[in-house]
Amino acid sequence: MNKRRASTGVSNRYRATTEESLQFVRQRREINKEAVALPVKNTGSEITRVCDEFVGRTASLVPP
Repeated sequence: MNKRRASTGVSNRYRATTEESLQFVRQRREINKEAVALPVKNTGSEITRVCDEFVGRTASLVPP
């Protein structure tokens, strides 16, 4: 097995073109700007609630 090829984790077929990756970076920048503009409202209890909800949903998928 070719280790160098495997280490990239992405085959050439799926590798994005330069234009696509630039577009992706621009999108990320826009999203980040919006995120910074939002007030921080995720308190600890909110995060705990979301985690509990997720764990509950995940647990319901796993047979007992």
